[in-house]
Amino acid sequence: MHTEVMAVDRDHPAPDVIDRAAAVIKRGGLVVFPTETVYGLGANGLDADAVLGIFAAKGRPADKPLILHVGAPEQVRNLVQELTPAADVLMERFWPGPLTLVLRRSALVPDVVTGGGDTVAVRMPAHPVAQALINRAGVPLAAPSANLSGGASPTAAEHTAGLHGRVDLILDAGPTGVGVESTVLDLTGPVPVILRSGGVGRNEIGAVLGCEVEVREGDEVYQLATPFMLLDGPPEQVIRHLRHLLALDQAQGRRAGVLAYREEVTFWSPAALVQVVGSRDDQNELAGNLFAALHRLDGAGLDVIYASCGPSSGLGAAINERLKRAAGGRVRRVPVRSLLFVCTGNTCRSPMAEALFLAAWQRRCREQPPAVSSAGVAAVPGDLATPGAVAAMETRGLSLAEHRAQALGAGTPDLVLTMTGGQRQRVRANFPALAERTFTLREYLGQGDLDVVDPFGGDMAVYRACADELERLCGQLVEMLCLAGNGPVEHEV
Repeated sequence: MHTEVMAVDRDHPAPDVIDRAAAVIKRGGLVVFPTETVYGLGANGLDADAVLGIFAAKGRPADKPLILHVGAPEQVRNLVQELTPAADVLMERFWPGPLTLVLRRSALVPDVVTGGGDTVAVRMPAHPVAQALINRAGVPLAAPSANLSGGASPTAAEHTAGLHGRVDLILDAGPTGVGVESTVLDLTGPVPVILRSGGVGRNEIGAVLGCEVEVREGDEVYQLATPFMLLDGPPEQVIRHLRHLLALDQAQGRRAGVLAYREEVTFWSPAALVQVVGSRDDQNELAGNLFAALHRLDGAGLDVIYASCGPSSGLGAAINERLKRAAGGRVRRVPVRSLLFVCTGNTCRSPMAEALFLAAWQRRCREQPPAVSSAGVAAVPGDLATPGAVAAMETRGLSLAEHRAQALGAGTPDLVLTMTGGQRQRVRANFPALAERTFTLREYLGQGDLDVVDPFGGDMAVYRACADELERLCGQLVEMLCLAGNGPVEHEV
């Protein structure tokens, strides 16, 4: 398929360009078009075959619903069973704009649009090109973001390059405005629920409706080409921690990039590729620049990208949620005040790591250590440490004689470090509250995703080798958490 790209004026779209795009829609084709949030991949939302083309072009799972974009509020009435009073007041206040409403669908909406469900998501974009296209085509446009499935959303036409050869037409109207996707609000239950944070904040919605609004974000993540690490905590301590990570990267010959706030640019090493997103205090600027900056860093051939969470109020909640998706749902919290080591039975690797970490901390740090404990994903509570683990620790002057195994249970430590990727997955699956703060030990240290081999059932040589490895890893962990976590922050010169 040949993909045509047509430039179009954002505020005064040429009628012939809009006519060309509308003709593609009418014949069942695919058009990439701008909205005020991100670029969308549009098809006739009432034509099931045309909508199937969206899923094929994006590689999108067929059970994921799409948003229907309308050109005027009254166009919603035929798409839903009922326009509730809450929907009416929200449409009046926020439309056109970055708010998507989930309502009970009418029989007019094809199953493929809703993923077979009984609800439909609708919104009216606040972009002259989008409105002109919808109204000229005469049908609602089913449209997700115009990127391959799993990628970061496009805020400029050049970010949609992955769809060349997959769509008929791309309308290039320059950068979008809001920069993050619309807020998705479900109005079908007894309480309004935000399913995706976006351009309209929770407090704004609550103020209009006069009621509490719940938030139930999904677990979608972006599939970037570059590993992405997100830190969260007091800005000064995040800066200190990140500077330490950048120094380690430089020493190891790794190319690092930073999504940076303007106020913090002077803190970063010249060796890092720094992409300024905006001022920490200007959420509109941050949202507008986020995806463009992320695309630039992800395409720069780096080994790792770092970013930090900003204020979580208003539009900040949507920005932080997008950063979390880029990080695969994982967040490094700084400082770490509580730490949990996890293995399978909590009788060898995790208790050895607990003892070795505390010993290394006492040797190297004057500050109070984090609260450290260990547990097992399949532990039998009360089991003793294995004789091999006890003996391996005794050679280092440490004792596991009083250790008793415990199963992973209640509590939310700042950081959970597992010995293997399988244990990490079990923690995330069985304890959702711990999902975003659970890493393998090597992963957290930036050493890939290799497991710490289980010595259980091995001879003393196997236990000594495991203890040596854990001692080295725990020493590096102490350096990261202690030496990078205290002291004054100085500007680069």
